[in-house]
Amino acid sequence: MVDKLFIVYTSIAKEKFNLFYMADIWQYFQNLFQKVEHSSKNQPILHDSIERSVEELVAYEQWKGLMVKKQLMNWLEMEYANFLRDGQPIDKNIVFLDTISSKGFAIHFSQLRYNSTQTNQFFDYLKEKVLALNYKTYSADIKTYTKGKAVESLAKYYLKPPLKNMLDGPPFQQEFGNISIELICQNDLPLLLKFSATVYNDRSYLPSKHFGALMQHLLT
Repeated sequence: MVDKLFIVYTSIAKEKFNLFYMADIWQYFQNLFQKVEHSSKNQPILHDSIERSVEELVAYEQWKGLMVKKQLMNWLEMEYANFLRDGQPIDKNIVFLDTISSKGFAIHFSQLRYNSTQTNQFFDYLKEKVLALNYKTYSADIKTYTKGKAVESLAKYYLKPPLKNMLDGPPFQQEFGNISIELICQNDLPLLLKFSATVYNDRSYLPSKHFGALMQHLLT
């Protein structure tokens, strides 16, 4: 009799546990769906550091020697020359930013024949070139969120001049300013890449170096 009662109580306990467990799971998925539906750049579903696998790093080193990389850099160089000469590029898939405080470019990859792997490699290459100027990576993260019916991701590198520059002032040496590199993808397809250098124009900083010198460094 005792054994039978033990079995009954055990069965009831298991059933209640399963009900509570299923209720928790259902609530979890409800909360998850709500989070996805209301996600944005400021409230992403996922927010991670940018990390590259060994395979990705090997592929990146190979990409640097491929024709596809050379063609992309030649195209960027030609459009920048057009911008300097005529005030605007020929290709509508690229625009150049030229204000007092910010200079740079934005490439609309959605209309160009480059896949997500190639654009990520170009994204990393721009960072590598900036680091060669003794810049330091201040942040490197990727946010994932929904936009309409699409899943969008924003990967961003933010780089600053070396800290030693802040020890010799004011006024401080700002090099080319703070540099931001962003890559936006939709449903794993490249959409937009933005490269910008933002400078300070107050008395606490020395005049920045010319953006043309930065572009020349990126293109060589």
